[in-house]
Amino acid sequence: MTDSLDILSTADRLRHGTPCTLANETPRQGGSHRVFKIIFKDSIQWAARIPHDPSDWTYELRALKHFQHIKQQHPEIKAPTLFFEEGHPVLYSEWVSGTPLAIWNFQIPLIKRQSLLDDIAEFLQQLWTTPTPSPGKKGLYSTWLTESLDRGLRRTLNGTARWGNAVDYLIMRSMIPEYAEFDKYPAIGFDHGDLNAYNIMTDDFHLTGVIDWDWISTAPLPAVIHHPWFIADIPGWYNEGVEEGDNFGEDRLYLEYSVRKKELEQNMPPTVSTLLRDSEERLFFQSAFHFRDIHMKFVEMYCMLTESNRRAAREQLDAVLELYPELGGEEGVRKVKDLLETDGE
Repeated sequence: MTDSLDILSTADRLRHGTPCTLANETPRQGGSHRVFKIIFKDSIQWAARIPHDPSDWTYELRALKHFQHIKQQHPEIKAPTLFFEEGHPVLYSEWVSGTPLAIWNFQIPLIKRQSLLDDIAEFLQQLWTTPTPSPGKKGLYSTWLTESLDRGLRRTLNGTARWGNAVDYLIMRSMIPEYAEFDKYPAIGFDHGDLNAYNIMTDDFHLTGVIDWDWISTAPLPAVIHHPWFIADIPGWYNEGVEEGDNFGEDRLYLEYSVRKKELEQNMPPTVSTLLRDSEERLFFQSAFHFRDIHMKFVEMYCMLTESNRRAAREQLDAVLELYPELGGEEGVRKVKDLLETDGE
């Protein structure tokens, strides 16, 4: 357990002996962290994020290396500079002014929505065009989809899944070739991993910073270039304060326009704007692998147990067992085989 003295002494070292105190306010509680506000003698303010589970620190360190690379390439990107000591499970960052966006709906005037979307377009353009530390590395979107889906599928077959049905995953796996057209974009890019409205900090609808980089990762560009969750309108994803029927199509169009405008200003190819424009089906499909509510919506819409889907599932099961022969003896595999054989009779 990290105590307040430990938090402050490390912050003091990171700022070369500048005295500091904790702000006289209740720490903010998130799903995975507590966040303390630190005030230094020279009035500089930091946030100290402490994971509820100290074992998460190893994963956060990996994410930090990605984030530091992005900040080196784009020091001006709207994201706070981070500070840490590897052996001390506390992540320090500049305190980001403003408040979380939290709610996005049509009660916000159009001019304010577009002002913030212009700022977000600048942020996303910087993020998605940052070369990774291995700029020559390439990857096929269809391969990435297969590897991502198989993580969920294997859990359903070996009995460790908290939700999900192996047959549905096998049917979804059969759909991956439909997305092979995006293999023509093999470049690898950075994904923030959690662009929900609470991680967008604003001041009068101007972006002051994007926070919570715990889930940052790299993947082929078609896997990372998508609309932020609060305007993406993906079935199964729920945003607060949104009325039924609001799908934010005009906001998505404006963000695509703003990104394209920046590409033209910087003499860049239209890669980001093109992939953003085509992102809706990709985001729905790939998110259905690991987000329960999105998964259930996708299954309801596309995974009916028709004869053609049974046949596709049987073919995929054969391919999976060839790829992962260690699964052959699992009880889950036997049950899937029985279901696919008996239901088809």
